[in-house]
Amino acid sequence: MDPWPHSEAGRFHRGISLAVAFVAAPILAAAALRNHAPLELTVLGAALLLVALMVWRLHAAFRAAPANFPVPTTAPPLRIPAESLRVGYRKDREAKR
Repeated sequence: MDPWPHSEAGRFHRGISLAVAFVAAPILAAAALRNHAPLELTVLGAALLLVALMVWRLHAAFRAAPANFPVPTTAPPLRIPAESLRVGYRKDREAKR
């Protein structure tokens, strides 16, 4: 298994977190348009600023993670001997005896 930060799974999870943050921004903006009280606008503006900072950092991390990262070749692939592989169910083998 590839180490998490250097695999396509890490890039996938960074992309998912970036997409969630992109969805949060319009929701906060719509809430700010509907609620005009100064306290509500302050709280929503602070949350929108926090989301904008998170999107900025997540986007930088996403761009820094290379796509199609090469498979590490330091360790040879594991070979499983054919004798150790089980075929069928135990009850089937007992019934054949």
